[in-house]
Amino acid sequence: MEEDKFIPEPEDARSEPMPDRLPVLALRNLVLFPNMVVPIHVSREKSVAAIDAVFSGRKLIGLVTQRNEQVEEPASGDLFTVGTIGLILRKLVLPEGGARILVQGLSRIIIKKFVREDPYFEAEIEPVTDRKTDGLKVQALMRSCLEQFKEFVNLSRSLPTEILVAANNVREPAMLADLL
Repeated sequence: MEEDKFIPEPEDARSEPMPDRLPVLALRNLVLFPNMVVPIHVSREKSVAAIDAVFSGRKLIGLVTQRNEQVEEPASGDLFTVGTIGLILRKLVLPEGGARILVQGLSRIIIKKFVREDPYFEAEIEPVTDRKTDGLKVQALMRSCLEQFKEFVNLSRSLPTEILVAANNVREPAMLADLL
């Protein structure tokens, strides 16, 4: 196995202007939200080509979910138009082909149009900015969501209670919505 070790700082990636075009990775059975860190197994030729294209640069890639998980080789029309810019934190090239990557979501994007489908998807993108909200009503809604989430975690056997600590420390409404 060949491992490319590179762990950029997510804050460094956020401080630079986001590009208006990015290679895009089609995700199956996964929606990546901003601030999430997830491992992704990459095996399709288009996906491997997209990873290779971004890995020598800023390591930013568009991540968009497929509409139908059973489509093996999706076309641009098979993908949703809202996704996330992801920062590739780590890449492990697998001996049987493909790779395993660790990606952190940075911000939401809208796919304005696909400009290329081969050898990988590439799209013109537009960042989606979260509305800044504050006030008593927003704070009350956040508290209500946290109370309901606490009940859910207590009833669930699969979620660790540590997630409650993380949720209670979130101060931004959009971040809380992404986490829950």
